[in-house]
Parts: sequence; C-alpha cells; structure tokens
Amino acid sequence: MTDVKISQLRKSYGIQAALHGLDIDMNSGEFVVLVGPSGCGKSTLLRMIAGLESITSGIISFGGKVVNNIPAKNRDIAMVFQNYALYPHMTVRDNMGFSLKLRNVGEKERNARVDVAAKSLGLSHLLDRYPRQLSGGQRQRVAMGRAVVREPALFLFDEPLSNLDAKLRVQMRTEIKQMHNRLKATMIYVTHDQVEAMTLGDRIVVMRDGRVEQIGKPIDLYDEPANEFVAGFLGSPSMNFINGTLGADRQNVVLADGSVLTLPAPVAGEAGQAVHLGLRPEQLLPSDTGLSFEIDVIEPTGGDTIVMLRNPAIVGEASICLLLHERYDLRSGQMLTIAPKPNTGHVFDAKDGRRLLPSVPVTMMQKAI
Repeated sequence: MTDVKISQLRKSYGIQAALHGLDIDMNSGEFVVLVGPSGCGKSTLLRMIAGLESITSGIISFGGKVVNNIPAKNRDIAMVFQNYALYPHMTVRDNMGFSLKLRNVGEKERNARVDVAAKSLGLSHLLDRYPRQLSGGQRQRVAMGRAVVREPALFLFDEPLSNLDAKLRVQMRTEIKQMHNRLKATMIYVTHDQVEAMTLGDRIVVMRDGRVEQIGKPIDLYDEPANEFVAGFLGSPSMNFINGTLGADRQNVVLADGSVLTLPAPVAGEAGQAVHLGLRPEQLLPSDTGLSFEIDVIEPTGGDTIVMLRNPAIVGEASICLLLHERYDLRSGQMLTIAPKPNTGHVFDAKDGRRLLPSVPVTMMQKAI
C-alpha cells in the first residue's frame, strides 16, 4: 500500500492544455474513483500516475517519494485495462504469472501465488484455458488476477468494465469491491459511469475539462454538491433543474409562470438573481397541492417507475423526471400535481453554477398571488 500525492499537475499537448494544475491527495489503502464525462482528462491523469504519459509540470509522489522521472516498470504499480490485454497464446496460468516470470520469481512460488489469486477470483478451474475460451467477465477477472499476483503498492483501473454487458458490470463491481476489501490496497479507478463511481469509491474525484470540480465521499457529493455540474452528473436519473429568480426576501424562488417555491430560510444571494433550483427525481412525489404537469412518458422498471413530466410554462422544452418507489395508477396525458419532500433541494447561481447555500430545504409550494 502507498499514498499518492498530486501537486499542481499540468499536461499540455502543444498549446492545448489537458490538465490544469490538479491537487489531489489519496490515502494509503483508499479506493479513489476518477469520474467525469469523456475528454475531461481522467484517463490522461491515470496514465501520468502510471508513468505512461509524460508530465508537463507538477509533482506526483508515492509514499512521499517523487516519481516524475521513474519509469513505469519501476513504479511498483499494476494496471487493469479496458481491453484486458491478455496474451492469446498463453494459458490463464501463464498470463497471470507472466509478470512474475519476468522478475525471475521461481516457478514454485509463481504457481503458488497464481493459485491463491485464482481461487480468490473464481478462476481455479480455468487456469489451463486460453483467453479465446473465456467469456468477457472471465477475461476481466484474469486481468485483475494478473495484477493481484504482483502484489503491487498501487492498483490502477482504466474503465475495466466498459466492454461488459449490464449484468456482468454489476457482478464485476461487486468482485472489485470485494478484492479491495480483501487486499486493503490503494486503488485508483477511472470511469465515466457515475453509478460505478458511487458504488465503488471510498472517495470520488469529479473532473471536467481537465479540472477537479469536487472531491469527497460518494454520499457527501450526492447530498452536498459544490456546483450544478456535480449535482447533475451524480445521480441516476439525474437531478431536475428549474429556472427561477429569487424573491424580494430571498426566501422564495419565483418560476417562469409566477409560481413560487417557498424556502425555509433566506438564500445567500440577491433579490431578483437568476437561479436554478435542483430537485432529485426521488425527492418529488404526487401531491394534492403543488405544481401541475402533464405526464409525457411512463417507464416501469419493476421495483421503481420513472415518470417524465412536461409543462412548457414552467420548464420550457425540458422535462421533469420523477422516480417513484411506490406504484401509482398513472397514464400518459394525465395531469399530475407534484411537490418536493421536506428538507430537500439545492439552489444554484444561474451564471456560474455554484451552490448558493449548502442545502436549501423546500418545505412548501404555493401559487403566487
């Protein structure tokens, strides 16, 4: 295990900047997930940590030792790639033990370490097979086993589950989490899937355009997003945003149709300021009083129901999404009145997206007079 410290890290390709002075501290034994949309720089950062990408400026250190100029092969890391990167002419046993063979580890010890890793990953019965004889999930477990047998100080994962189907991704997420709990190793995991980030990470680093938007525990980022981007990126379905302006007492949000959302306390903004009120789909429920919308689409998922609502006078061409855990008798075209649960919601500045108050509970909805 080792801690990883990144200080003022920058990466440029000519005049094009990819990373803009990142500062990230990762604790020993921690599972850190780098998440963000495609092109945000997360894979570039991972490759720089691995030593596969040069550093324009800044410092990367492992356990207090600067590794900027240390070759990748000498950094004591193991990397699991998206495409498995298995040798097709080698058996599972040979693939898993190949890095040990390169280090001149004896055959007896090599086989013993492979057997231990294979047993923990459910691969013992596959050791004599070749990659072409394996399923996608089995190949990914072999790639992880190859990393485990090395007993590195640091594990790096570069979107390892993106080639798997939905059911296998869920299964492999569990296996990766179990592997981390068992090994207690430092792991850095790159993904664009916020569900993977929320379920796997001890902490999440949310990135956008080569910058860090927020770092924190999954539930803290979900409940206390620093800005509108983080709030909208984390959560499935994503957060609803409703345009409005702050009322004269800064305790009301006035919507486009004149409806008013009454807040329990004044917001740290200015009267008349343009804002976005964020409400998560599971925080909205059918109600006798509130705002009226027309049901557009109903998507039953089994245990839950996703309902898409529209009201051009309030949200224009956008839709409002509800995630209902209970079953309601609903149909497309029906009018539905909704209201938020007590003590839920966030208010964001419409210009720069920053959150105006740590958490703005919305306790009552009423029609402006």
